[in-house]
Amino acid sequence: MRTQTTITAMQMLACLALRGNAAPVPPRRIARYPSASPSYPAKIASMLVKAGPLSVRHGAHRGAALRRPPDSITLYDVYVACEGRIRGDFCLPSGACRPSASFTR
Repeated sequence: MRTQTTITAMQMLACLALRGNAAPVPPRRIARYPSASPSYPAKIASMLVKAGPLSVRHGAHRGAALRRPPDSITLYDVYVACEGRIRGDFCLPSGACRPSASFTR
């Protein structure tokens, strides 16, 4: 299940990918694409910076830019950045599965 955070992250990365290798985009400008407040994309941007697909510059030329080529960023990368790793140990040794334990932060 995708959360609004993951969907917004996908939209942000898609908008940055369509811009190509242009200058970094300020948070207020990024917030216009998913129609969100500037603080919400900034929060998501920090998650994407920690995960690797995004870089952020501060100062006069501040803004966000893709750290890697768009075709090297997978939806799984975005999902893990926003929702956490998908664990593969959700089945018990007895064979009973606990799907609710399949995701962790």
